Amino acid sequence: MLGAPKEIAHAILLVDGAYVLQLRDDIPGIPARGIWSLFGGALEEGETPEAGLREISEERGLQLPEVRLFRQVDRHSEFWQRVVRYWFFVSAVTGLWPAHVVREGRATCLFRYHELPSTNVPPIIREALDRHRNGGLPESRGSFLPG
Repeated sequence: MLGAPKEIAHAILLVDGAYVLQLRDDIPGIPARGIWSLFGGALEEGETPEAGLREISEERGLQLPEVRLFRQVDRHSEFWQRVVRYWFFVSAVTGLWPAHVVREGRATCLFRYHELPSTNVPPIIREALDRHRNGGLPESRGSFLPG
């Protein structure tokens, strides 16, 4: 019998309409190593998806003022070798951004949608950003939760 899917929470952080991405560390054994991604992380046992965003506080020193659930989708992950349930949240952090710190990852950068890297971004992250930019249109696979 297959167990429950691994769950990962990500935050689409917005600063004056720009998307915040982190350049992940290039450490063997971590997912999405050395590429641009959203902030967040794997949920711990019994943790809610919203609580999974704790890593934003840990990695950037930011307490998100308001978080809206944007999307939840299940996809097979090559890294995890199983189905992963991805939770995507949205938060505007314009006023907080000047106080952010970098405690994990190689860099943090703001990208306008048309400036997003065309490569070096995990497909599931690019898909979430595309859907956010296009108003979160529903899809045939997974589920859509409007913000």
